[in-house]
Amino acid sequence: MVALTRDYDTLQVTYRELLAKSENSKMAASLEQRQIGERFRLLDAPRVPLRPHSPNRLKINAIGTMAGVGPGTGAHHAGVLS
Repeated sequence: MVALTRDYDTLQVTYRELLAKSENSKMAASLEQRQIGERFRLLDAPRVPLRPHSPNRLKINAIGTMAGVGPGTGAHHAGVLS
């Protein structure tokens, strides 16, 4: 009797696990079906910028000029470049 009860309990636990997996599978399938029907649409059209955001060529040229002229002028006044 004990062996039969133990087997019955084991089968009952297995059945509950399979039933839970079946329910999870049904929920996942239902969710997939709803997601297939979803459609995405743009709310606002993309805007084209009026001017480029990067690189700032004026700033880059100014820094390059200062980096070149500054040491050259300093070296000339120091007498290194005669």
